[in-house]
Amino acid sequence: DSHGNELIVPERSGDNIAVLRPDGDLLDIVREIASHAKGRVTKNSVLVSEWVIYPPEELQDPTKANAERLRSWGQDVVRWLHDKGLHPVSATIHRDETTNHMHIDTIPLTKDGRLCRKELYTRDTLKKFHSELSAHLKARGWNVERGQSTEGKEVRSLNVREYKQEQEALRLAHEAQLSETKKNERSTKV
Repeated sequence: DSHGNELIVPERSGDNIAVLRPDGDLLDIVREIASHAKGRVTKNSVLVSEWVIYPPEELQDPTKANAERLRSWGQDVVRWLHDKGLHPVSATIHRDETTNHMHIDTIPLTKDGRLCRKELYTRDTLKKFHSELSAHLKARGWNVERGQSTEGKEVRSLNVREYKQEQEALRLAHEAQLSETKKNERSTKV
């Protein structure tokens, strides 16, 4: 019952969808895989990289989205990550917040078996992943658009909490704008 995210609605946590559930304790599994990694693994090595991916717009409302379609979308994303060699070990769609989204844990193993997040997730590879994942999901019939590129912009990375707060602020601003538009439409009809 203790969490640092004030956006979580605990009554809806049971609606979360486990798309990829590890066989056992996630930390034990990750440590086991890391113990077989080539090269040097230190206590400072990054063992897990977390992805946060949002579904198509029609599946973002936690109170309206069809759970089976949401699961199907999640499976397509996890399949793509696996096919890319990004070693997904856990994936859960969170339906207990204001917008459905999926957290995916991957193990940053290079093609030659080294644990090296820094080498796998460069600015260029991440841009490529965005485009390729969008194309993959479109080919599978999902109504998605590639997000705007940050090319040439000064952008700093956000941690998960900062990103969620930013998304919530955008959602609230959008709702306020919609409300104002509806109010103006009603006043013009009178």
